[in-house]
Amino acid sequence: MNEDVPVALDPIVRGLTRPAMMWGVPYVIFVLEMLAVVMVFINTKRLLVFLVWPVLHAVAYWMTVKDPFFIDIVITRNRFCSRTANRAIWGGDSYSP
Repeated sequence: MNEDVPVALDPIVRGLTRPAMMWGVPYVIFVLEMLAVVMVFINTKRLLVFLVWPVLHAVAYWMTVKDPFFIDIVITRNRFCSRTANRAIWGGDSYSP
């Protein structure tokens, strides 16, 4: 390739690649944390359960501050790269007996 020819760049706007956010965390995580708090509230009937939500939200924010797709990556890894049943025997994943 000739060094005199400038390279054509197509910049990607970061805002177009980020997931929908709600108060600093991806919308899916926000819904899951609120769902968990409301379910615990329904089962315990204590309003103090709602004080746990800011802690859950802070943890979710901390996990996704560098990579908003952190939870999606973890879910995909666990779905496609699960541990095999003989991991305890061989000390690692072995696909043959």
